[in-house]
Amino acid sequence: MCTAKKTYLLFAAMLCCFTASAQSFGVSTNVLGWGALTPNVGLDVGLAKHWSAEIDAGINPFTYSDHRSSRFWAVQPELKYWFREKFSGPSVGLHGTYGMYDFGLWKYIYKGSLYGGGLSLNYAWVLGERLNLEASLGGGFTQINQRNKTLRTDPLSIYGPAVINKWGLTRAGISLTYFFGKVNPNRSEKLAARARKAAERRWARSDYEYIRAAMLDAMKERADSAKDTVVIIRETIVAPEAKEAPVWEEVREQRSFELFFGQGSDRPFTSSQGALYGYLFDPAVVSYAIRLTARCSPEGGPELNEGLARRRADRIRDQLTEAGIPPGKIEILAIGEDWDRFLDLVAEAPLAEAAKVLDILRNGTSHEAALAKAAKACPEDWESIVDRIFPKMRNVTVVVDSVRKVER
Repeated sequence: MCTAKKTYLLFAAMLCCFTASAQSFGVSTNVLGWGALTPNVGLDVGLAKHWSAEIDAGINPFTYSDHRSSRFWAVQPELKYWFREKFSGPSVGLHGTYGMYDFGLWKYIYKGSLYGGGLSLNYAWVLGERLNLEASLGGGFTQINQRNKTLRTDPLSIYGPAVINKWGLTRAGISLTYFFGKVNPNRSEKLAARARKAAERRWARSDYEYIRAAMLDAMKERADSAKDTVVIIRETIVAPEAKEAPVWEEVREQRSFELFFGQGSDRPFTSSQGALYGYLFDPAVVSYAIRLTARCSPEGGPELNEGLARRRADRIRDQLTEAGIPPGKIEILAIGEDWDRFLDLVAEAPLAEAAKVLDILRNGTSHEAALAKAAKACPEDWESIVDRIFPKMRNVTVVVDSVRKVER
């Protein structure tokens, strides 16, 4: 027994020495131990790229009424080999155990010590640059040196010492580890890669499929919702130097698209997005800047419409950034209720009593009152306004200033 104690003390001393020179080390705790009312702490030390050492210690100091007790303490050193890199992914470990106990909750009270060891399988998940979650399960041999066994109700009854040899579970845990010292750059790279993959999966789950379908439809037939107005601002920007005439040149152009929404919704209709994404995904577009102008139909009230317009613009911005467009290239203007544009659309609409409707709308005490009065005075025209004009105002105008390759 003394030899075993010396071995574990030597192992602990070696860990302390490694702490001073190792590139990374951490402090851990076993969540399962806390669940069993056993405070515990561990020290993890990186020894090499694929090797680490760990020593865990736990203690349960509790006693209860009627001579019940769950007292014990134990230390468990372990040497691990990591298949990928230390503190990441799967590993196998060789561990030892030593502890003392004074335990009894039912008929008997047991006192003594134990030691043993075995092999374990472990897996570590990288949660952050300095945080890990690790699951461990191991089995092996344990020798229990029972010094004393007594009846819980009769402390003077002594059954004498015994030695029990057992094969079975020797290690189990779900541990959180916080690392100190120099941050491993590989961990930062893994976290960044994981964030990119998560964004890609989120994009694929949410909007990508229906946008892609709309884009393919737009390639076959131009979407009706796109203005598709091109304004060439400056003709030739760059023409590659060549002995023969170039087959293309770069031009600046401005293209405008309309994305439409349902009443009160901040999610655009699929059919209105195809032309925009078809243009942005065009390999001929060299660079671009995007301006979003969001509007609402006036039936919701100014404050409500201003917030809804902002949410619509934010939704389009989020979709664009998830598609890979840098946020710095996107500018947002949320107008909300655009009363002047509403009046222009009413004036252009083929209404039976257009002059009367316009007079009511222009001379109302407030926008809400004017809308309510027009709806009551001209119900048929109001129905046409709701069906034809309001949907045109629930939109985000996307203006793309771009540089695009054009065949000569």
